[in-house]
Amino acid sequence: LLDHYKLMPKSKLISILIITIAIAFYGFFLYREEFIYFAIGDSFGLLFFCYYMLLGISSLKTHEYAKFSVIGFSLVFLSALSFIMPLNWGFTMFAAPLYSIKLGALFEMLILSYAITYRVKKIQEENDRIQNEIKEYIEEIYKLEEKLLHRGNNTELESKVLELSKTYSLTDRETDVLLQISKGLTNKQIAEKLLISINTVKYHTQNLYDKLDIKKRTEITTKLIHVT
Repeated sequence: LLDHYKLMPKSKLISILIITIAIAFYGFFLYREEFIYFAIGDSFGLLFFCYYMLLGISSLKTHEYAKFSVIGFSLVFLSALSFIMPLNWGFTMFAAPLYSIKLGALFEMLILSYAITYRVKKIQEENDRIQNEIKEYIEEIYKLEEKLLHRGNNTELESKVLELSKTYSLTDRETDVLLQISKGLTNKQIAEKLLISINTVKYHTQNLYDKLDIKKRTEITTKLIHVT
């Protein structure tokens, strides 16, 4: 439940050792038919339970689910301890009633059932978080692709405008105006971008029309398309 073997590799060896000793004493009981061996076997069985309770308690600060392990097994552990040990070692008057173990087992089932529900909820939340991160990542990729595509288009457009400028012997300012017109900017936007007046933009635009032998802006696109 808590991956103790990963955090504390020695816990696996200790667990196997305790269980082996318990089984060995149960074997002695079956062979010798002396109850003392059975009592010792039970003691080691409870020691195994106690060891894992201690591992759970030690993991409370580092493992989110340790609380379910500790709380869930606490009653059944204490009831088993108070029922089995007095009976096995002759202190029957101090033994807890049998129903206490049944109550402890019921409490354990309720806690662990809630732990499963809680775990499923956490897994769902984790899946939702991962899906949102993937979605955001994909959106960032799309945005980056659009930027690269836009940058690539601008580079290609500038190249074609320069080629057109050489072909028709345009001045630097006329070339600047032609580039902005090609990008779809209005006279006002071109004036603001190039820091010139709107009348100056109109003047250069008219010169472009004359040199390119066109009558309207849409024909500039046609000129650009035919540039190789």
